[in-house]
Amino acid sequence: MSLILTNTQQWYENYEAASAKDKHLLMVEALEHPIPSKAIEECDLGILLIELVDEMGSNNLISDALALMEKVQQQQPELYAREFQYLDSLQIKYYLFSNQPELLSCCLERFKNDPARSIDTMMSSVIEYLRFYGATREIVDLCKSTYQPIKNSREIIPGTEDELASVILIDLMEKAYRQLQQGKTVDWDAFGDAVKEYITEAPQLWIAEVRRNLTKEIEVNQQFFTDFKKEQKRDENLRALSLAFSIYMSVQKQVSFITSQRIWGSVFEFLNSRELPSTELGYPARFFNFSEEILDKHIAQLIESLLSDSQVEAAAVLWGIPYVYDFLLNKQVIEQAVHQQAIAVTNVLKQKMIEFFDKYLWQLDFVHRWLPPDSVSETDFTAEAALFASSIEKVTPLATEPGKGNLESFYNQFKDEEEPPFLPNPRPSDPPEIQLEKLPKKRKSPLMQAADLFDKNNSSKGKQKKKKR
Repeated sequence: MSLILTNTQQWYENYEAASAKDKHLLMVEALEHPIPSKAIEECDLGILLIELVDEMGSNNLISDALALMEKVQQQQPELYAREFQYLDSLQIKYYLFSNQPELLSCCLERFKNDPARSIDTMMSSVIEYLRFYGATREIVDLCKSTYQPIKNSREIIPGTEDELASVILIDLMEKAYRQLQQGKTVDWDAFGDAVKEYITEAPQLWIAEVRRNLTKEIEVNQQFFTDFKKEQKRDENLRALSLAFSIYMSVQKQVSFITSQRIWGSVFEFLNSRELPSTELGYPARFFNFSEEILDKHIAQLIESLLSDSQVEAAAVLWGIPYVYDFLLNKQVIEQAVHQQAIAVTNVLKQKMIEFFDKYLWQLDFVHRWLPPDSVSETDFTAEAALFASSIEKVTPLATEPGKGNLESFYNQFKDEEEPPFLPNPRPSDPPEIQLEKLPKKRKSPLMQAADLFDKNNSSKGKQKKKKR
């Protein structure tokens, strides 16, 4: 019988003093028998469990982490239900990576049943992974199931449901496109009725624009470039291009609209973040041109934020740019020089990201579920995909000395503080200030600095540990 049942406080003290490896053994032993709720609360077992799973995930001990979570579900279902949003995230990443979508249903069901409790993880991690992996059926079902509960909840910031609505609307657009491709007539009245459930302000304008862009291909001619100088017209043309991009990705790369719209959005979030002067916005050659320094800074900011899975969007930008720019070149929106510059820059930064994310690359392998971009050779794409997939095999055993695990190293930084600050993904300090002017030759780039910071704290994704009083 585990000590946790007879002397909970002593068990907790023993656990806190143990190495990561021994903590795993103590946790497994404790879970052999049902644990009373009082003991769970007294030793903060939920937090200890989350931290241990994070530690194991950080070390790529995925099988051990999955086995531990299964034991919790069997022996302590109420505990698992209370902490599922912190535990299921790893399972979802792994099942998507390992092409086991049939195992996602149990995890997603918990998010559907309790969206208010799980909203942060669902929006910042689960939705993103499903989107980039192209798990269309699963993500649409999740969004439809949780849209109204989230919209009606007083606990959730109003407008959060808009992100779910966008997924559903994009799926409706793709279904309409499929019907048109098959020579069928789209029931635009039924389409409009479905849209109005999610768009309440001027839905007819949105429906008309989508219908126009699905039935008539945008022409990139002299008028297009003239209109590009006018903000409203430019925005309209960019929306038309975004839908044309989704059609291109669907036909050429077998990528769903939901995935390709997110790729486009990630790339344009970067482009719009540059705050170009109005004199440059009106010219595609300037609007779409960027330097390595500027993209490096943007990627670094994404990684440095360490909010949930921000590295996912960083990967989407770097690996998404070739698809977007191949498309823009194909449509003659940009010239060869702008395209070559973008590809050259992303190739440099990709290598930096690959080097620093090393054993975590498998978590970003969604970039190889899309067919190769035209600007990347099949050989290079296949070799890179193999590198990402094999990274999960870079396993680190749990530390055998107390205080040597990734989490312990992080928490030791706060040993003199009364109550360490809570962060979804804690970091040791504020990110270093990026000075872009006249960088010393040997100074690491912002992306490299951010990757160092991410690697140091990657395992600290659970709740902040509570101190005993």
